Amino acid sequence: MEGFHASEQECGVMANVLEKSTMRYMKSVNTTDYMTPAYLINPDLSAVDGVSAKYWKLDGDSVLEMDAAEKQAVDDAEAAAAAVQKAARIDSEANRDELKAILKTIAKRTSTPIADIVADFKGFFDG
Repeated sequence: MEGFHASEQECGVMANVLEKSTMRYMKSVNTTDYMTPAYLINPDLSAVDGVSAKYWKLDGDSVLEMDAAEKQAVDDAEAAAAAVQKAARIDSEANRDELKAILKTIAKRTSTPIADIVADFKGFFDG
């Protein structure tokens, strides 16, 4: 249409965005779809260059690398989740000792809320 000039917003400028709640990083997305406080548009990732995204954290709108204790908590939670998944696949009485060992490992390796769940079931498997 002659004389019509679309704004940048109408044209859908592309950007990289970081979803704050999940730390999900998306490249080359339509910026207008992410123009909310829930996202950082074109965040500076220089502080986390070469660091796995699972070890990123936010401080305001800055993306930073977790410290050693925070990384260990992430690793512990992943190990606990994997152990719980493995335990869920064990359903026969013959595997009771293996299940007990898995639950003890979870209880020892993490102080995340999953440890509380394991503790609730510990008495059941000690019997």
